[in-house]
This record gives sequence, C-alpha cells and structure tokens, in this order.
Amino acid sequence: MEGIRPVWEAIEQEAPIERLLVAPELLDSDSAARLVEGQESAGLPSAHLGAAAFGSLSERDQPTGLAAIVRTAFTTVSELVVSDDSIFVALDRSSGPGNLGAIVRTADSVGASGVVLMGDSADPYDPQAVRASMGSIFSVPLARAPDLEETLAWAAKGLQVVTTSAHAQVEHYSVRYRLPLLLVLGSESHGLSLAALQRGELSVRIPMRGSASSLNLAVAAGALLYEIRRQESEGGTNQ
Repeated sequence: MEGIRPVWEAIEQEAPIERLLVAPELLDSDSAARLVEGQESAGLPSAHLGAAAFGSLSERDQPTGLAAIVRTAFTTVSELVVSDDSIFVALDRSSGPGNLGAIVRTADSVGASGVVLMGDSADPYDPQAVRASMGSIFSVPLARAPDLEETLAWAAKGLQVVTTSAHAQVEHYSVRYRLPLLLVLGSESHGLSLAALQRGELSVRIPMRGSASSLNLAVAAGALLYEIRRQESEGGTNQ
C-alpha cells in the first residue's frame, strides 16, 4: 500500500505491517517523517530507498515517499461477530476494486460490522481498492464466502436479509428495516439474479428520476446504508 494517509491509517488501526518503505528524498511531510521515525524506534522494520527506486515501485505520478508491506487479513462469515445493531454488507461477484474500496469506506463510516465478499470478487487489497478505502480496509472485518448460499445460511441465525435490484418493487426508503441486518448487493454489471433477489426478507430498489438507468455500486451502497442508519436514529429499526 502506498501514500502517507493510507499508511498512517494502517498504523492507527494496528494493521499487520511487515515493513515500511521510505524514500527520504520524496518524503516532504514533517509529520510523516516523525511517524516513520517513531515506528522505526518502536521496532517496525523499514527499508530506505532512493527516489528512483521508490518511483519504480510506485503507481503514482508523484510518489509521496511512503509505502508499506501489509499482510492480508480475511475471516469467514461464521467468525463475524453479530450484535443487536450490526449491519453487514455482502457483495456478489464485485469486480471493480475501486468500487469495492469505496464500499468498505462507506461501510466503515456507518459503523458496519463487516463486509462479505461472495464468489469471484475483486481483491480488497488491490492497490486501487486500498486507496479508495482510505484506510478503512484495516478497520472493517472482511470475510470471504464461496457463494450466496453459505452467506444466507449464516444470516439465518437472526439477521434480516435485504436484497437490492433496480427491478425490485419497493423503494428503499418506504420500508422499515430491522437490525441486525445483511444488505446484499449484486455486481455492477449484472446485479442480483431473480432467484437471489427473492431470497431477501425485503427486496428494495433506489428510485431513479432522471435518464440514468442505474447507479454506481458504491453510490447505491451509500444511499442504502445511510437510510438504514437514519431509520435507526429515528427508532425505526430494531422493531
């Protein structure tokens, strides 16, 4: 992972960092330099590189001189911790790492308890996903599941399952949600199948008023998650 803020966030979240990569010539942030010095003093291994060597590793046009090698951390759905106010997001074959990272960031912002990646999903540790998550990739539990069936079997232990589709009959703000909850989103290109859509206790859609036929997946996730939390703040969920 690369960049001052993502690395800073990873350190703050106590992510399993194996080594810092530092280019002193490029690191023009005093606070970042102090961060590196503090981590090195605490025993975190680091490698100091020249500007050219760091640039050859970087995916940025203007590298900031700080990166980190971080171990991935996946769990299974059965290991996710469910509480009375939990919200989980399940993504079915999410293919875009940028969208995935943005959804993880949004899930973090509403206090979600985890994100489940079903099937052949994008890698949440892809550099693009890490950048889009702005560090949230290290604070939201990530679980892998082979398919929707395994996820629904886990959710049957008390979670309300909400499926989403542009073809659902009910608008997302016209229903009452119940926590704990699992929000299931399909891929941006294909959405959820009709069979998957029907597996939800609720099936909702986001109304479209203009000429656009669909929303970006991360934007849709944000609209749905914030509506769920809004109802909770008004006493509409957990009922």
